[in-house]
Amino acid sequence: MRSHKKFNWKLWLNLFTLGALVFLIVFAWPDIVDALHKSQGLNIWPLLAMIPINIAFYFGLSEFFYHFFLVLRCRVQRRILLPAVAELNFVNHVFPSGGLSGFSYFTWRLKPYDVSTARSTLAQIGRFAFGFIVHIILMFISLFLLAADGKANALVIIIITVVVVSLMGLTGLIIFVIGQRDRIINFTKTLANFINHILHKFGKRPEVVRIKKVEQTFLELHEDYVMIKNNILEMRAAAFWMALAIFFEMALLYAVFVAHGQWVNPGVVVVALVISSVAGLIAALPGGLGVFEPLMTALFVSMGISPGLALSVTLIFRIITLALTLIMGYPTYQLAINRYGKTDLQRK
Repeated sequence: MRSHKKFNWKLWLNLFTLGALVFLIVFAWPDIVDALHKSQGLNIWPLLAMIPINIAFYFGLSEFFYHFFLVLRCRVQRRILLPAVAELNFVNHVFPSGGLSGFSYFTWRLKPYDVSTARSTLAQIGRFAFGFIVHIILMFISLFLLAADGKANALVIIIITVVVVSLMGLTGLIIFVIGQRDRIINFTKTLANFINHILHKFGKRPEVVRIKKVEQTFLELHEDYVMIKNNILEMRAAAFWMALAIFFEMALLYAVFVAHGQWVNPGVVVVALVISSVAGLIAALPGGLGVFEPLMTALFVSMGISPGLALSVTLIFRIITLALTLIMGYPTYQLAINRYGKTDLQRK
């Protein structure tokens, strides 16, 4: 019975994804035809350059985690973190959980190296928090660049404002929750009870998520947060590597424009990628599929990019980055599975 329910859930998810893609193709068919014509004359060299750029992106993220763990007085070797980052990106793109699968996988992946659940969780929270801060700064710079180029219309300004306020609010909420012991305990109980209540509706036993165990993990997370707060200046290296990783991520998208022979305003790339990536995190579909593509295309068009070029850039960017994710992440992911056994993600 359980496997039958699981099958139905996956079936409906796949049907929804397929329906969204069919709707997008039918609705945007003239632009797709235009995009195919534009893609025929692509410069192959900028596309090939995306391979080392993607490796540099992974390296930047692995260095962020390396220096982040150093502040927590936890040394994880670089040769462990670099493939783990590639696997983490693979998991977040393959498993339909809005990015939550990455938290579970990273915890499982680093457990053999004496990294606790709290520390691996805090490292990923730190990744998003530092990433959000960098994104906020880049959005302000992009607004200035777009205004200088005459592309900062009212719609673009509203979108940037909403995203910046949302990122600031989310970052502030994370710091607020883990900042005090009492808030951690209250948040843990509320979250665990909510999840158990939802699961109970599907016939699960009353306490699937054990409050005491989760509470202990979050209290450890709070203690590690206090350590970081007291040694905040030591996080400069981690912040630098996060900014560099995001730069390489932006360079991946810019390379596709260059392959089309277009040297666009960098603000266009920043705004489209940041907003689409945030929306992709919220979406439950693997890799934000069906949400990322139409949103990025629409954002490009709103900033003066022709529909054909916008769609061509979006589709080629997604195809290449997803291919690189599979090629670079799956082999090391499979090696990790063979070495340490199946993860909870595979058992579900």
